[in-house]
Amino acid sequence: MSEIVVSKDTVLTPKQIMKREANKAFKLTHPDYETEYYEAHKEELREKSRVYRLENMQHIVQYRKDNEVKNNAYAAKYYKDNLERLMTSHQCECGGRYTVKHRVRHERTDIHIRSLEIA
Repeated sequence: MSEIVVSKDTVLTPKQIMKREANKAFKLTHPDYETEYYEAHKEELREKSRVYRLENMQHIVQYRKDNEVKNNAYAAKYYKDNLERLMTSHQCECGGRYTVKHRVRHERTDIHIRSLEIA
């Protein structure tokens, strides 16, 4: 049987390759499957996630500590690369203005909420 190397540590067998191709074809024919599945199983998925976080809290905290410098560097680079987009001002349907960075803060204001209730 022939094998295909995906990366230096991963080798795929022909059976795995066929399964990948079948998954790609399924995704093309059912583009909204993941969204529909999430909506149908939202509570179950949230509960699994909550249980996982509780059971693995120490591992999660340790991972964040170990990768703090790398994550901070990534966040700083993202902010620098996207500063223009983040600071672009948008006109809201309520008549207010906000930047991408402050959109959620704007949507929580009384003026925004009241104007949408009236409309």
